[in-house]
Amino acid sequence: MRIVFDTNVLISAAISTGNVYKLYHSSLLAHEIVTSEYIKEEFESVLLDKFHYSKVNTEIISEIMFRKLEFVDPVLIGDVALDDPTDLPIIGTAVAGKCKMIVTGDKGLYRLK
Repeated sequence: MRIVFDTNVLISAAISTGNVYKLYHSSLLAHEIVTSEYIKEEFESVLLDKFHYSKVNTEIISEIMFRKLEFVDPVLIGDVALDDPTDLPIIGTAVAGKCKMIVTGDKGLYRLK
């Protein structure tokens, strides 16, 4: 199955060893994980700005997390009403990658079918 991990889930998988970490790594073995430069850039920005990781550590973690993922260019999504419009590229990545699932902790995305 082709799936997209939202940025918040990727951050959790990168900085913890809990269930999200296990889900991410087991998904690498069993599924095709699709991503985009948008998600990667947001991931790096959060590590730098919110968690205050150094640029070097952020680059290393990003390389590890994204090296086995398939990159696509997100489809532009304009007709979906979301509380947070920055989620539109996540949906656009899923559409472009022909994904069946978005793995997210974002309640605003839960209501999408």
